[in-house]
Amino acid sequence: MIQDISKQKAFEIERKKLEEQILLGQKMESIGTLAGGIAHDFNNMLGVIFGNITYLLETYEAHEEHQELIEVLSDIKDGAERAQSLTQQLLTFSKGGKPVKQLCDIRPIIKESSEFFTRGSRTKCKYCFAENLWFAQVDPGQLNQVVSNLVINANQAMPEGGIITIIVENSIIDLTNSLLLPPGNYLKIMVKDMGKGISKENAANIFDPFFTTKSKGSGLGLTTTYSIIKKHNGHIAVDSKVGQGTTFVIYLPASDSTPNRLDKKSITVHVGKGKVLVMDDDEQVQQMTGRMLCRMGYEPHFAIDGRHALEMYQEAFNQKESFKFVILDLTVPGEMGGKIAVQKLMQIDPNVKAIVSSGYSNDPVMADYQSYGFCGILPKPYSSVQLAALLNGIFED
Repeated sequence: MIQDISKQKAFEIERKKLEEQILLGQKMESIGTLAGGIAHDFNNMLGVIFGNITYLLETYEAHEEHQELIEVLSDIKDGAERAQSLTQQLLTFSKGGKPVKQLCDIRPIIKESSEFFTRGSRTKCKYCFAENLWFAQVDPGQLNQVVSNLVINANQAMPEGGIITIIVENSIIDLTNSLLLPPGNYLKIMVKDMGKGISKENAANIFDPFFTTKSKGSGLGLTTTYSIIKKHNGHIAVDSKVGQGTTFVIYLPASDSTPNRLDKKSITVHVGKGKVLVMDDDEQVQQMTGRMLCRMGYEPHFAIDGRHALEMYQEAFNQKESFKFVILDLTVPGEMGGKIAVQKLMQIDPNVKAIVSSGYSNDPVMADYQSYGFCGILPKPYSSVQLAALLNGIFED
């Protein structure tokens, strides 16, 4: 008796592949959770370094006799900013949630990211930015990661070196477009390399999770890129022919708004007075933020968790000596964090001005802070300049 078992064999092969994908997915999810936790803790430590460095730079920048010290501090600050970029990538990898968008000129983000990842290689970047480019509401850290992934791919496609051409232009999409995008104004970003190109078969799978043609790598870089662009309500596609290089094309919705044209001093300097409540379980973060607030003219008070903050705020409110604003850490392990604390603070004082701060800069609360009762966000690590700019915006409004 002869039995055809080819279908059964094919089914077994597909089942085994599916089981491997599920196991790999579970493994990557565990790694993602670990990465997110590491990034959060690292951002807290980095926040102390970054905040204190910017504080010292402000202290000595007006004194020419300390020029060498200023140069050293500036180098440390640059290193801290690069470390911040790395933790942002870890957070995005760990499924950090919605992008925390802000109105941006995307050109400096693109240049900084691409130059960082081609530094020291045989590859050079050529930029073609159209005049009068529109602005966009984007998450700078996530856009940085998108550009990084595309530039790294382009760089690896040209091991002998070459030119990566990055073109950014305004684009108007109408109802008849084939991109499945709503009609409107968009920024079109093109990243072109001179590499060996991608076959049609591979191009069809290039954004799939774990798909890679490289001997090393997780196959998550372009999947993450695709996810970020979709979360920005945009579109990404690839155009490639073997032997003719590859072009990635991105469309991001443009904004009708333009940044406020304030002079640099008005943005980076803030002066105020009154009591301020800072809730953070890290004593070094408390001290760093306290120094910044004291220099601005405030009187900082500190709480280690949400319950302690509520007690202090209630007591001050009863004595008609309310805090001018509060800064709440979003996550306090084992205790009440900022998300719950702000709701209870609003029950005490509906007019409370609360700022949420977190090393989880991609947390959904950070992306939609106003819906949770906050008036501003302060992602860790932050500088005195960033704190000043935030407070100017809050009290200007």
